[in-house]
Amino acid sequence: MRAARGYENCAMLTSPARPSAQACPGERTESVAVQRARNAPWRLRHPADRRSLVTVLVAVLLLLLPQWMAVPAWLAPAWIVATLLACCASHVVVHNHCHFPLFATSTPNRLFNLVASIARGHCASDIYIAHNLNHHAEQGRAGDWITPALGGTGHPLLRLVRFVLRATISMMRQRKRLGPEGRILLPEPFRSSLPWEKALLPIVVLCLLWNDWRTALVFALLPWTASLLWLVGVNYVQHEGCDPDSRWAHSRNFTGRFTNWLLFNNGYHSAHHLRPGMHWSEVKQLHENIADHIPGQLNEPSATSYMLRRYLFNRADDYGRAL
Repeated sequence: MRAARGYENCAMLTSPARPSAQACPGERTESVAVQRARNAPWRLRHPADRRSLVTVLVAVLLLLLPQWMAVPAWLAPAWIVATLLACCASHVVVHNHCHFPLFATSTPNRLFNLVASIARGHCASDIYIAHNLNHHAEQGRAGDWITPALGGTGHPLLRLVRFVLRATISMMRQRKRLGPEGRILLPEPFRSSLPWEKALLPIVVLCLLWNDWRTALVFALLPWTASLLWLVGVNYVQHEGCDPDSRWAHSRNFTGRFTNWLLFNNGYHSAHHLRPGMHWSEVKQLHENIADHIPGQLNEPSATSYMLRRYLFNRADDYGRAL
């Protein structure tokens, strides 16, 4: 399968060989306690992912707490916005986790998938085939399930809205085409955890609706839906107008400090596509190393400024003609 081969090649390029664990003569060996900590099943593979865990847990708390505590009316808007941001950040955490699983062993990774599915309102393992195997191999070409061409023509905002709808339908159709056999393409821990995610999430939603359906609609279903729409739309923003066949011009980058703090360096998108298996905390350095090769118009200092300029206040099409 072309997509699978493409991703495997990326993985081989981004997975350095492990140094030998054999101690040199005269070298001081680790204590038993240190060795146990290093081999602990719940060990994070990278210490920076403590924040990834906290982000997902905060999202779950913000989603569920209103079911058991009254949120004052004056606080409700801020609570919903905070929940939306936490859900968006959780989507990015899951994206990073699919490229670089958080834990060293399968069991904690499976449990994390379950918790993360609640945080994002969608099965955590469901993005692996569409994103890792398809999108990273096709990178916006015609074979990409979420190719920017789905946006069509017209005003940029219209294209963005059209893309979100069409890309969502495209992914649903492609998953249906693969059927249950598509799980074979998933590596562990995603293959074995996906059925549990598909069972858990509907139960959580039904329990929330049963307990207090009005609160569930406002404080859970609204942030979940908005964040999922954002997740699909951001792929368009990062690849619209780019050249999928170019080594350096295939993605748009957003280099703002707050955006990359909130979204775990996902703004450095060219670097991510170049080395998808690299841990998110190291992507900024890679972006700085390759920034001179990337066309200047694809390095945007502010995501907010670009979105406003491109999709709200744009008075001309891509060829300068008035709309």
